[in-house]
Amino acid sequence: MGVKIDIISGFLGVGKTTFLNKILSTQTEKTVVIENEFGDVGIDANVLQGEVPVREIASGCICCGLVGEFQDAIESIVESFKPESIIIEPSGIGRPGDIMKVCEVLSKDKNIDLEVRRIITIVDVLGFEDSIDSFGFFYREQIQSANIIFLSYLREVDKLEKDRIINMIKKENSNAVIIEDDWYDFDGRHLKDILELTNTIDTKCLEKKKSLDVFSTNYIFTSLSLTYINSIEENRLKEIVKQLDREEFGKVLRAKGIIKISDGDYIHFNYTPYHFEYQKTLEKDSKAVFIGCNLNKEELKKAFSKGMYN
Repeated sequence: MGVKIDIISGFLGVGKTTFLNKILSTQTEKTVVIENEFGDVGIDANVLQGEVPVREIASGCICCGLVGEFQDAIESIVESFKPESIIIEPSGIGRPGDIMKVCEVLSKDKNIDLEVRRIITIVDVLGFEDSIDSFGFFYREQIQSANIIFLSYLREVDKLEKDRIINMIKKENSNAVIIEDDWYDFDGRHLKDILELTNTIDTKCLEKKKSLDVFSTNYIFTSLSLTYINSIEENRLKEIVKQLDREEFGKVLRAKGIIKISDGDYIHFNYTPYHFEYQKTLEKDSKAVFIGCNLNKEELKKAFSKGMYN
């Protein structure tokens, strides 16, 4: 039997890594995870739990600029680990069709037996309309390529708004299974049961949706990585978040990292234009990544640190 490929897709900050952790908590297959970070500094690989091997690919997108490294990673994983399945978490600006194409090329040219089992797409109901208006080309592809769609932040909208967003999603993809309950409330076993009910993808039916054109997300998005950050007061951090919301540093679509606050604790923070949250962490390696459009990198550097930067 071939190696099963599961792709966990979704725009920046929808909760893909949290979703992946839930799945890994009940994983029984021999599995390897490929984690793709658009920025130069990896954050999420350290957050993944369990004993599953993780291969991190940073500094770009595996769908365009890092295709060669992505292909090499799959070849190496199959040869070294001989997994039953590979879970791929592309960056939030990744395109599932391109990942499927790489898997097909490896199957044909390298004689590696790969089967894309399912494409999971997670949609932030609060950011859906803004994202589809601003980044429709590839944002739509993430939805259109999926055979199962989960919704994030449902508790922040009422039933009328929820139904309206779901109907809009159905117009983009009428064939996908849409889970209308909040997946944050599911444990890993519940998620696993849901996923096992979905059929293996028929890649032929997605032929027209594959990305055969030349496209680089680097032309739209830029990133900034900070590898040294001075300690910061919580109130100052909250003020910086307000500045992010006001787009004083450019249009920041995603920020995440680990920073030391003034009382000596370290926190792991996550930001999108629709959500900001942080929690204490035992990791003590200060670093942060910012992804967006027209970033004012110098002002971001001044806001977060007086140290050394990438």
